[in-house]
Amino acid sequence: MTAVSEQETGRRSRLRTAGWVLAPVLAMVLAACGSDDEQLAASGDEPVATDGPASVAALSSDTAEAVRALAGTDRLVAVPASTTNEHLGNYPDEMAQVPNHVPPSGNLDPEQVLSWEPDLVVVTARHDGEQDAGDLLDQSDVPLVTIQNNWGSVEQLQENYEVIAEALGTQEQADELIAGMDADLAEIAAQLDDVDEEPTVLVLTNQAENPFIAGPDSMSTDIVRHAGGTPAVEDAGIERTMPADPEQIIRLDPDAILLVDVMGKGEESFDGLLGNDAVAELPAVEEDRVLMLPGRSAMAAAGVHVVDGVREIAAWLHPDVVTGAAAPDAAEDGAERIAALSGDAAEVLVELVGPERLAVVPESTTTEESGNNPELMRQVPDTIPSVSNIDPEQILAYEPDLVVLTTRHEAEQDARDLLTDSGVPVIAIDNNWETFEQIADNVTMLGEAVEAEERADELVAEFGDRIAEVTAAVADVEDKPVVLVMLSLGADNPYLIGPDSISSGIVRDAGAELAVEQTGITKSMQADPEQVVKADPDAIVLINTGGRGLDDYADLLANEAVAGLDAVVNDEILLLDSTKATATAGLRTVDGLEEVARWLHPGQFGEDN
Repeated sequence: MTAVSEQETGRRSRLRTAGWVLAPVLAMVLAACGSDDEQLAASGDEPVATDGPASVAALSSDTAEAVRALAGTDRLVAVPASTTNEHLGNYPDEMAQVPNHVPPSGNLDPEQVLSWEPDLVVVTARHDGEQDAGDLLDQSDVPLVTIQNNWGSVEQLQENYEVIAEALGTQEQADELIAGMDADLAEIAAQLDDVDEEPTVLVLTNQAENPFIAGPDSMSTDIVRHAGGTPAVEDAGIERTMPADPEQIIRLDPDAILLVDVMGKGEESFDGLLGNDAVAELPAVEEDRVLMLPGRSAMAAAGVHVVDGVREIAAWLHPDVVTGAAAPDAAEDGAERIAALSGDAAEVLVELVGPERLAVVPESTTTEESGNNPELMRQVPDTIPSVSNIDPEQILAYEPDLVVLTTRHEAEQDARDLLTDSGVPVIAIDNNWETFEQIADNVTMLGEAVEAEERADELVAEFGDRIAEVTAAVADVEDKPVVLVMLSLGADNPYLIGPDSISSGIVRDAGAELAVEQTGITKSMQADPEQVVKADPDAIVLINTGGRGLDDYADLLANEAVAGLDAVVNDEILLLDSTKATATAGLRTVDGLEEVARWLHPGQFGEDN
């Protein structure tokens, strides 16, 4: 097998358009094609708008992320609801501010889209619903950009960005983004020059109820190629994405397996497949040559962030030659001035190396109400106010030799890009610390990065032992109570916590059923009395944020209908500190697990009710 070649400098010429047409008489259809011969078509000789459209409806997640990158969210009037999912989108908070959100592509309503009065509609025609909607919108007087390819490669993604930029009037921004991608890919390819073998990699995704094998023309497979791997499906003659089954995986017998977590369900969604007796005996599984990446860095909707996926996979497949963003060599003897820009990472790092090697941490970690180690954190020389106000120049002024951040936050994502360009080693944690497994993995990775492997191993071992002890105690519980979990972001602003958060994971593993799962709620959302009454839980866990106690929930619990629920009448309410029940709690989440389990099932621990 041969090493991955460098990024081609002579990428085939991209397709050009005449720009965005102002006149509404005929729709402009821009077809971003996958071959040199396919052409773009534009109707009419109308003048081109100099400023570009201001009310864009991007009807697929890939096009929405592209418009955001090229023109910002201010020009968006509609995006798919999936872009607000932190597992799928890189900027969920920004996308949540877009006025309108469309359902999955199969349920697009063209009349609804037109009611938002867009001056440009951008759609990918890979989905039947989008194709049908595109046909109907094409008959209207609204300019339409239709992407005809599958966003199935880095090259196609870049071509699509150029097409969309032409319609938006932001060609210069597209050129800058593409040049940045090319430079990063060329750097990775250069590191792979001396690689003699390209391991075969099987890509599995969980976008449906059951895992799928990603076909050779998918983005997640293409980033494997760029990362110095050979897609296992190519040698096997598999030509398209298809449901996975154990027999197929056994026949493929890949050197490594990449799991793409599209829905944020974690490795559990692949357990039925990888836990199959025969599959579990494959060397890739038995020797744990398995990597999970979130959809936001390994799918087409990742946009320019697919480069992050390439780098992480390359560092995983070829750790001896590729420096991955996930765990750079900060210094020969470990970093001495670490800037920990998010509370979750800061809490772990202070337990790994103490405050002496930290240069700056979030201010929240220094308070008794929000931090697990406030006394230690107050010994760190500097603090930043919050993740939403990160100033990269200010961070660099602290002269860090390592920056650690979690890219769930938009400000951290932007800061990551700028800080990486500065040459300072950056660890970008791209999961959400939302499962015990992710927390343990992050601790191990950080331990390696700061030369504190032994301490990390000790912490992870103790963490795992305590989790096992609690889960074993409640394993034989048959009558599991239904529990509703809420967290407040401020006075009178409680949220129902979705099933994929660490707070919900704590309650589930403590021997409970989640009320949100039984009511079909799939993500965290602002709570209202009707939802709480509909859930009618046996018990309620309220996360105590900022030390405000029950005050944040007072109005909700005082609602007449809510106050009449059995859980409220019988005071089956637990106030659980955020310092042991949220992502920033890190290793302390096991304290939350034990507290909830003992509260729900005291008899399992030899205690009285």
